[in-house]
Amino acid sequence: MGIPVRSDTNLPYITSLQQNHIEKIKKSNDNMANNALRVLAVAYLDVNSLPTGNVEHDLVFTGLIGMIDPPRDGVRRSSCNMQASRHKNSYDNR
Repeated sequence: MGIPVRSDTNLPYITSLQQNHIEKIKKSNDNMANNALRVLAVAYLDVNSLPTGNVEHDLVFTGLIGMIDPPRDGVRRSSCNMQASRHKNSYDNR
């Protein structure tokens, strides 16, 4: 795996993924996941023809993407119903 790194000329080049890169990637992943994001790692394989067999090696890591999952069907309605019942119950207890 490689990671794009900027050189002095600001042109990207590919280098081996070092332990400090891995630690930064994991920290970024954890940070996004702790903020309720679904995290996807993006990588590619530079090939001249369609490969056969296992292609999950020698990939070029390009970054992480954090996505917000939309609420599932019915969650918003359930949440509103729950809030309404709490509000109603707070008046009932007076």
